[in-house]
Amino acid sequence: MFEGVPAATRGGTLILVLILASLQSSSGSHFRYGTLSWQMDGNSQNRVKFNLLAAYRRDYKWGSNFQETWSQTSSTVTDKVFYGNEYVLVTRGFDTNPAAYVSTNPGCDDMDRMEEAERRTCFDCPANSTATEVGCVNIDPNLDIQDLDTNNNGVAGERFELRFPPKKQKDFKEVVTCDDPFHCDVVQWNEDLGDWINNTEAFMQCQEYEDNPDMDERKCAAWHQVYGMYMGDGTSKTVTLTVTQVTSEIIKGPAVGNFLLGKSAFTHDYNIATQRSWIAYFTGGDRVYECDGGNENVDTPGNCLDPLRLMLNNNAEGRFRLEIAVRLLSGYNVASPWVTMIPVIPLPRGTQDAPKTRFQVTAYDPDDTETESEMYFRMGSRDEYGGIMRSKSAMYPILYKPNGEPLYPDFVYGPFGCDFNNKFYVLNGTCPLDREPEGPRAAEFMRVRGGGVPGLIEWDTFNTGPQSAGQLCPKQNGACTKLRTGLYNFVVMVEDRPTSVEVRRLYQQDDQGLDDVWMSKAPLDFMAYLYDGPMFYCNQACRNSQPGAGAFASISGMYGVTASSTGCSV
Repeated sequence: MFEGVPAATRGGTLILVLILASLQSSSGSHFRYGTLSWQMDGNSQNRVKFNLLAAYRRDYKWGSNFQETWSQTSSTVTDKVFYGNEYVLVTRGFDTNPAAYVSTNPGCDDMDRMEEAERRTCFDCPANSTATEVGCVNIDPNLDIQDLDTNNNGVAGERFELRFPPKKQKDFKEVVTCDDPFHCDVVQWNEDLGDWINNTEAFMQCQEYEDNPDMDERKCAAWHQVYGMYMGDGTSKTVTLTVTQVTSEIIKGPAVGNFLLGKSAFTHDYNIATQRSWIAYFTGGDRVYECDGGNENVDTPGNCLDPLRLMLNNNAEGRFRLEIAVRLLSGYNVASPWVTMIPVIPLPRGTQDAPKTRFQVTAYDPDDTETESEMYFRMGSRDEYGGIMRSKSAMYPILYKPNGEPLYPDFVYGPFGCDFNNKFYVLNGTCPLDREPEGPRAAEFMRVRGGGVPGLIEWDTFNTGPQSAGQLCPKQNGACTKLRTGLYNFVVMVEDRPTSVEVRRLYQQDDQGLDDVWMSKAPLDFMAYLYDGPMFYCNQACRNSQPGAGAFASISGMYGVTASSTGCSV
């Protein structure tokens, strides 16, 4: 059963379970961008204020997965009501009184046999939504500036909010999350033995993560089964995201435009007596598809038949994990760096003679005046990239419902986990090895002695082999091939490192060398759209009615460098 989807416990049939599974499996192309920061809340010694900024696909089926709910208000609809996932919430007992719900709405536990109008009555769905088997779904969020009708749809003052609850146990206790994203696989690779070993005992214990009243660490939840905001101290929070921007335009494919951006601020109290670092994180899924357009655009191995439909070239359909470190020491008013970027940055490809494309990640250290420190930029680790992604080698076959419709609206990669039914395991007796996320090859931060430009990334956009095994391209080498056009996922971590040796020793942890000590770290998860240049700024002639997207960097990668051209950037 896919994550976030319960077994049908009240009259559900196999068809309903398959439909729910298909909705869950097709939840890719969801997450676009995110960053997370924190600072002390007022004069408190242990209260921390978090700030989350995240972007998602605009026309995603909001209210259909992961217990997410949504609220759409306006000048005429002022009551803030959150809709979505009604069937899941009721059958799992998350409703305050599910028995009353069923008695008030007789027959509402048999969604697979109902027409849309009957479901709408059962779930009390508003007019701007679709009543599906799982609840009230919204695929058209709307937003206005102030109380005006700035999106010209005839309704003024529209506001849109999203709620992201954390995964919980059946009794509402916190889940215990596994330390490693592959802990629950049925077999695991052992480096010392150089062979695969049986992991059935751990796999079976993982299946009990929702029924773990004693918080047994062996009954932990796999990374792909959890979602929401986890504070790093064994607790979690529901995050409410207030949407601040909605972009409906579809530019160069549906992943460059077509997103909504929102922000959330919330506080949390930590126990500072522990004198440790807490790793808090906001996690979920899925990332963008590799190929847009459904089953007819991929071959049997899942390769995109139309180069123009290529979307995400790395970490397609993977998980995301905005991971941030919090450490509170008495006398040190430390805050994390603030890191930002537009959700999708258009970048021109280099040439074979000059294959490197440069662009800058912007960050700010809010506590620099109080604690002598410097920001250190690096690429994210496997875990910071999300830890796990779907397997392409275990990709689902194209399946159909009894009525002939595709079971999976889009051709998706295989499951995250590796159980006894995993296609790759059945055929090979081992788990697929293509589930570890990674950043774009040959992209690194420029390290310049004596200064330089902080946060400047240099990316070699040509290589000497296939995309998956390419090496740096030597200059003047005609054998080099360019990276594929399309989207690339980047995760950047910015660490706040003290310059004083005394402060370093104070913050040093057991696994850190003195030169690697940080007081805090903050994530930035975004995408770059790589295309054949050159790069130009848009001018007044470049509008939504013409092809092109606004650009924020010249081909040198430096902000503020203009180019004399009347062309559009993409």
